[in-house]
Amino acid sequence: MSSSSFSSRPHYNSSILCTCKLPVRVLTARTLENPSRRFYVCPNRNRPVGKYCATWHWYDPELEHDWYRFELFDVYNLLNPQQRHQHQAEMMREEMIQDLTQQPNKSCTRLTFYKSTCFILAFFTPCCNTQSLTLKLG
Repeated sequence: MSSSSFSSRPHYNSSILCTCKLPVRVLTARTLENPSRRFYVCPNRNRPVGKYCATWHWYDPELEHDWYRFELFDVYNLLNPQQRHQHQAEMMREEMIQDLTQQPNKSCTRLTFYKSTCFILAFFTPCCNTQSLTLKLG
């Protein structure tokens, strides 16, 4: 496993023994490469050199499709309050970007409306009685 991110609630599996003849600890990976994938290790894995045991194997099979990995990782992040807050901030940012990119389209729509209104006024003004439209100054 490339990263040492794993769950803090291990359990022991007495049916699988490490090379020290101890029941292995089952931990859960919390990485993007292996989200929620369980693996087992020797309980002596962090002991000093004399008592150290290097038993380490995957408990669960590898996920076949990347889509499942990303979905599981997203679910884990949503359950983690800090990650959930970061995810919400990213969603708000994306929404703001989408709103800002759509604003020029709204402005163009208004500009098109004003141009067509001016065209209609310019087209129909010569047909109207222009004397009634002139203002008397002074």
